Amino acid sequence: MDAEDRRPMSYPFLLDATRMSDKAIVMLKRVDKRRHPTEVEMTAMLSSPPYSADRRNHCVPLLEVLQDPDNEHFQLMVLPLLRHYSGPRFDTVGEAIECSRQIIKCLQFLHENKITHRDVHLLNIMIDASPLYTVPFHPLDQDMRLDFKGDAKASYSRTERPVQYYLIDFGLSIQYDTLNPPPSEVPVLGGDKSVPEFKGDDPSQYYGGLSKAYNPFPTDIYCLGNWIRQDFLDGRVSETGEVHRSKRLGFEFLRPLVNDMTQFDSAKRPSMDQVVERFEAHVSSLSSWNLRSRVAKEQDNPLHSVFLSATHWKQ
Repeated sequence: MDAEDRRPMSYPFLLDATRMSDKAIVMLKRVDKRRHPTEVEMTAMLSSPPYSADRRNHCVPLLEVLQDPDNEHFQLMVLPLLRHYSGPRFDTVGEAIECSRQIIKCLQFLHENKITHRDVHLLNIMIDASPLYTVPFHPLDQDMRLDFKGDAKASYSRTERPVQYYLIDFGLSIQYDTLNPPPSEVPVLGGDKSVPEFKGDDPSQYYGGLSKAYNPFPTDIYCLGNWIRQDFLDGRVSETGEVHRSKRLGFEFLRPLVNDMTQFDSAKRPSMDQVVERFEAHVSSLSSWNLRSRVAKEQDNPLHSVFLSATHWKQ
């Protein structure tokens, strides 16, 4: 027998709540101002005019800020209920491209406003999946229905009901007054541990680069490119060989761009304006058949893949 109250919390700083005005489920994120002194301020700024009017702004909207009555160092950010961008699964190549497009343009928007995110990573990319579910999912166990009476299943695809994707977690983000001369910051180890700047020049030193200052904007571009590479091109494999994400097929057209975004020399990486221009040029070369094709995985069983493809094109 499964029950809601036996579910452990994945993150101790997150809690779901119900907004009394409209009974909407929201998430409360506790922020320690001693560790992340600008996170609430940055999130609030990006949720307010003039930033909120920019259509490229896919930063998580801040609904309200609450002060912890028992601890002056803690604030609670009231945020919409989101889920990881990869679920429910992508049905078509076009759906995955739209996910990439929204996040790419969001980072362009941030860089244009002299803001560096500093932790672009797969765990910080989310989807507002509410348009896809007629029966809502549980906020903490999102594979279950809200009422815990079975598995949560999407009623619509992302093509049938277009969705919004969001960048979250601005605890490491910085906004600069000027980019001339280019800013220089000692790196902070974020979710993507593969950044060349983190490793430094001496391979014998574990994360030796964390003591040397770098321009954080090209690091953002590396992390964005590496996310696309791992989730849409090469897949993710652990050091022990365990496959965490199978390679998706149908996205090789992005390989040249991703290779440039993830160059070892940060000075050789393209700017976000160049990334957007090249991304749109690559996408515009695809046919409608390409965009509507099923997102297949390299490790799919061949016979099962044929069945899935036949079913896909009947929809």
